[in-house]
Amino acid sequence: MKQLFTHTALFCAIGLGMSLFVGCSKEPEAEKVQPVITQHHEPPTPTVIPDYDGPLIEVVKADVESQEWKDALSMLANQKFASKRHYSLARIIKSDGMDDSPVLLGSRSLRKLTKEVDNGSSFYKAQDGDFVIWEHIRAYFQNANSPDPRLVIANAQAGSLFFETKFPKAGVINVIGDIIVHPCPEKRMGQVQINLEKTDDIKAGGFYIGTVTAGGNLSTYHKFDANGQSQRIDLAPGQYKLLLTKFSRKTGLSEFIVEEGKTTELKFKAISQAEVEKM
Repeated sequence: MKQLFTHTALFCAIGLGMSLFVGCSKEPEAEKVQPVITQHHEPPTPTVIPDYDGPLIEVVKADVESQEWKDALSMLANQKFASKRHYSLARIIKSDGMDDSPVLLGSRSLRKLTKEVDNGSSFYKAQDGDFVIWEHIRAYFQNANSPDPRLVIANAQAGSLFFETKFPKAGVINVIGDIIVHPCPEKRMGQVQINLEKTDDIKAGGFYIGTVTAGGNLSTYHKFDANGQSQRIDLAPGQYKLLLTKFSRKTGLSEFIVEEGKTTELKFKAISQAEVEKM
């Protein structure tokens, strides 16, 4: 489901024969910004519930001529320092059947598009209709030791998708498009079961499962039974993070993939109260 798309919307439209970026550092003129867009997405996939068999998370062509997108592009283009920043812009759309759970986005710097410029964070909880700014920081694209610059898109009903894009030029809006999230039909759900082998002197509380992170309110907590076995947990297809509590985060944190209609069994062995290993 990975899709690579690069779309550009120019921040500043300067007179004929002049550089596109001359004067972009000055205060914006009152005249309305007219972005130039190129896009290469497929049309949105219709939602059919409960027999929907299309992608659960899809990135589709944005209707940049709609008033919502025009307003969003103009607002971002006219923000302070916009001509010097590297921005991508996307809109979140939750299809019919979605509950109130947020669409979780994870990367290096994310924030909701508003008139005021706020500081970005590594995670953003988006709701239907939100325009989200993904600010690209060059160091994370060039340094192999830095966290992955991909955008993680996830929801409890829809699983997860990893989205990649090229590093945009300063003063150019990279239009990602509309991110449409569909609820996973019951017949397409996968399952995971966690088993922990340990001795009686080692404590094991439970574990967290999340999409963009494991632990805290962005993930769900589950318990082991007396035999160190969990119940089978229904999950939408996608990649997940697992954190076993009571152990060090270094050994207790791992990742796994849930496939459509299949059960994934994960087995761990506790070596000590601090260390656990995957079997």
